[in-house]
Amino acid sequence: TAFFGAIIAQSNLLRYPATRKLCTDYLALYPKEKFADQVAQINANLLLTEGLTAEVIAFVEPYLQANPTTSVRSTLLSAMANSRFQAGKFDEAAKDYDVLRKEFPTGEGFEDYTYRRALCDFFRNDYSATVKGFDAFERDFPKSGFLVDIRYRRGIILLAKKEYDPLIASMTKLLQDPNAAGFAGQVHTLLGDAYAAKGDSAMAGSSFASAVRTANKDPLVLQYALDQATTLLRGARRWDELEALWRDFLKENPNDPMELRGVSELSKLQTRANKTDEARKMLSDYALRDIHNPRSEYVEMLLSQLAGVFVPPRTFKKDAVAPDVEALMAALTKSLAIPENAYSPAYVARINFAQAEFSRMMRDPVRNARFLNAIATSSKPEDLSPTLLSVIGQFLLDEKQLDKAAPFFIRLRESFPDSIYADAAPIGLGEIALQNKKFDEALTEFSTAIIDSKGASMLKEGTYGKALALMNLEKLGEAKKLFEEIVANREWRGVEKAGALLNLGEIEAKQENKAAAHGFFQRVYLSHGAYPEIAAKAYLRAAEMLERDGKHDEAQSTLKEFVANAKFAETPEFAKAKEQIEQ
Repeated sequence: TAFFGAIIAQSNLLRYPATRKLCTDYLALYPKEKFADQVAQINANLLLTEGLTAEVIAFVEPYLQANPTTSVRSTLLSAMANSRFQAGKFDEAAKDYDVLRKEFPTGEGFEDYTYRRALCDFFRNDYSATVKGFDAFERDFPKSGFLVDIRYRRGIILLAKKEYDPLIASMTKLLQDPNAAGFAGQVHTLLGDAYAAKGDSAMAGSSFASAVRTANKDPLVLQYALDQATTLLRGARRWDELEALWRDFLKENPNDPMELRGVSELSKLQTRANKTDEARKMLSDYALRDIHNPRSEYVEMLLSQLAGVFVPPRTFKKDAVAPDVEALMAALTKSLAIPENAYSPAYVARINFAQAEFSRMMRDPVRNARFLNAIATSSKPEDLSPTLLSVIGQFLLDEKQLDKAAPFFIRLRESFPDSIYADAAPIGLGEIALQNKKFDEALTEFSTAIIDSKGASMLKEGTYGKALALMNLEKLGEAKKLFEEIVANREWRGVEKAGALLNLGEIEAKQENKAAAHGFFQRVYLSHGAYPEIAAKAYLRAAEMLERDGKHDEAQSTLKEFVANAKFAETPEFAKAKEQIEQ
C-alpha cells in the first residue's frame, strides 16, 4: 500500500520517469496484489503519453498474456492499439481495434475504436474498405465529432481516384459546416490540388491563397499552400494578390519559421513594383532585428538581398552614366547603421558581409575579397553564424590559407551540426586534408559529408572529394565509380564535372589505356573550356597520350590548338606546351 501511494505521489508531481520506475519495481514485487492492475494501467498510460509506443507494446502484451482477465483489459488493449496506430503499424492496430470492438461493444471507447479502425484502412490505402467503414460510422454515429475529419478524408480519397468534380462539390459543401472551421486550411488546400489537377490555375491559386489565410498556423498547410500559391499567382502575374498574401502572412504569423522567406518574397515584389525604399527598409529592419545573434542562419540571406536592392539595373546604352559605386555602398551601410557603442563582433562581420555581397554583385572581385578578408582577420569563429563560417572557411581555403580556414570549419561542425550549411564543415576539412596529403583523413571527412551530414547541400562536392581521396589511396576502382557517377548526373554542373572527366582520363592512363584516356582528356577541353586550369591540363595530357600511342602529328596538332587559345596563356601548362611544339 505504501509503495502504491509512492507511485500516486510521483505521478501527481508529474515525475513520469520516476513513476514508471516505481511501477516496474512494484509489478516485479507484487504482480498479483490488489493494486497491480491499477499500476499496470498507470504505467501504460504514462508510456503512451510520453510517446514511447514500442515500450507500451513491450509492456502490455506480456502483461495481458499473464493476466487475461484483468479488470483494466480494455484500457491496456486500447493503449496497445493506439501505440501501434501512432507507430504506423496499421495491420496490427486494425486487429487490436477489432478485438476491442468485439469484446467491449458497449464501452465508452467504442466510437473511438470504430473511427480508428476505419483510419487503419485509410492509411493502408485500402480506399474501398475505408469508404465502407466511413459509411458505417456516419450511419451509427450521426452526431460524432469525427465526422468533419471523415468527410475531409473522403476528399483525399476522391483526389487519389482523380474524381475532381465530386471532390470540389463535397469540399465546397464541407466549408459551409461551422464544425469544419478548424479544417478550413486543409480543405482549401485539397480544393487547390483538385483545381490544379484540372488545369484551372486561376481557381487553384485562389484556393491555395485561401488555405494560407485559414491555415490556423498549421505549419504543414502554411508551407505547402504558400509554395503553391506563390508559384501559381506569380505565373499568372497576379502581383497585387501575391504581395497581399505575403503581407498578410507576415502580419498574422510573427516569428513563424517561414517569416524570413516571407520578407524575402515580399521585398522582391516591392522592388518589382518600384517600391525600392519600402523594400530596403523592410529588409534592413528584419536583418537588424537579429544581426547581433551569431546563431541565426537567416540574417545573411536578408543582407544579400538588401545588397541586391542597392545594385543599379544594368544598362547597355553607350552614353549611360556610370553608377556612383561609393555612394551606393555608403547608402547600403547607412541602412544598417546603429550607434557605435552598440556594435557587436557579429554586427561588424555582417556589415562587412553585406559590403562583400554588394561588391560581388557589382562584379568587383578585388573589393569582394577585401571585405571577406576583413571578416576573416577580425572575427573569431565564435562570432560568426553558420552561413559566415561556411563562407569565410571557403574563402580562406581558396586563398590557400589552410591553417586559418580549419578553425572556422571546426566551429561549424561542433556548434551547428543541424545547420543547412553543416555540409561545408566536412567538405572544407576534407579539402584541407587532401591538400595536406592526409588522404585517409580526407576520405573520412568526405564520407561524413555524404552519409551523416544534415545539410545535404554539397553532395556533389563530397562525392568528388571522396573520389579524389580514393584515387590518391590507389583505390582506383572505387574512385572510378564515383567519378562516373558525377559525370552521369545531369543535374550536376561545374568544376567537379570537368575534374571528374580529367581524373577518369588519369585512371585510364595509369592502366595504360591510352586511347580511352585521350578520349576523356579531349572531352574536358572540348566541353569544359570555362575552367581553363582544368582544360589546360587536359590539353597537355591529351597530347601526351597521343605521343605515347605513336601519333606524333596528332599530338603536335593538339598542342598547337592549345597554344593558339589566349585564354590559357596564364596556365603553367601553356609554357610547357610551347616548349614541346616543333618549329
